[in-house]
Parts: sequence; C-alpha cells; structure tokens
Amino acid sequence: MASAVNAPSVQENRDPE
Repeated sequence: MASAVNAPSVQENRDPE
C-alpha cells in the first residue's frame, strides 16, 4: 500500500528536468 502511494511521489521527485 505504501509503495503505491510512494510511486507517484517518487516519480515526481525523481524528475530532474
């Protein structure tokens, strides 16, 4: 469950550009 909620958060934070 936490993974699903962290997935979108990490993708947005991982975006260097």
